[in-house]
Amino acid sequence: MNNPVQPDFILFLHLQKTAGMTLQELLRRQYGPGFARRALNRLMRKSPEGLTMKDALRALSPTDRLFMGHFCFGVHRFLLFDVTYITFLRDPVARLISLYNYSANTPGAHYYKVAKDMSCEEFLFESKLLEMDNGMTRFIAGDSDDLFINRTQYGQCGRDMLDQALSNLHKHFSFVGIQEDFDRSVLLLSKILKWRNPHYISLNKSDKSPANASHDEDLKARIREANPLDMELYSICRQRFEDEFNAAFKDAGSALELFRKKNEQYQQYARPLYNARTACGRFGKAALKLIKS
Repeated sequence: MNNPVQPDFILFLHLQKTAGMTLQELLRRQYGPGFARRALNRLMRKSPEGLTMKDALRALSPTDRLFMGHFCFGVHRFLLFDVTYITFLRDPVARLISLYNYSANTPGAHYYKVAKDMSCEEFLFESKLLEMDNGMTRFIAGDSDDLFINRTQYGQCGRDMLDQALSNLHKHFSFVGIQEDFDRSVLLLSKILKWRNPHYISLNKSDKSPANASHDEDLKARIREANPLDMELYSICRQRFEDEFNAAFKDAGSALELFRKKNEQYQQYARPLYNARTACGRFGKAALKLIKS
């Protein structure tokens, strides 16, 4: 959030359940490689799939321009060129409830094996997963010995971790968006990174809520009490976002209205193309499996 000169290489630190899939698709369109090149790379076995995080990072060059995924701050230490981070935050209560709903209902989810037999309350307060304990602050504070999340013992996060996260945001992040203000966030991001076409297709919005997922006020209060660093981090970044957005656009209301109008037009023709491309991708993966077998 303090990068007057923007490096050409973007690290998108994707926090779970913060509209990351939608943004990943938009970033791919801005920085490539395109679908045809990715398909060719798979066929030529040049895809980074299957590599460890460390090996995938070391294989990057400035011409790749983009690396994104579920990792914590600090992965840039494996890169020998300048980068800038971007990320999105979400209200901690909504994010953790959404993370449970997704994890409990999606077999491929990172926490599925933990969440599938748990209630929402059990998952959030008894699983002892580090992400349930000020997870956003942990990811942005980083860890010198871990690439995924800060490994401070559960229940031991202190003010120093929040201070470190805020310092990282100030020194290394050119943008922090707000999931609940996604359109305005994309509009500001496109201005900061000088995108010509910032329009997007909404992806991965199927948040299923099982019957045992209680969303009452007592639960929400418990989440807030258990995640004070995340609550403060989100509040600070939300206010900063408001200030930055209003400073960037003289007539913010008109800019947002025009963006949304153009985005509706974009989705009318882009959605069928995306669906067709996704179908081709599934076919390509199936064909590649047959070739390897």
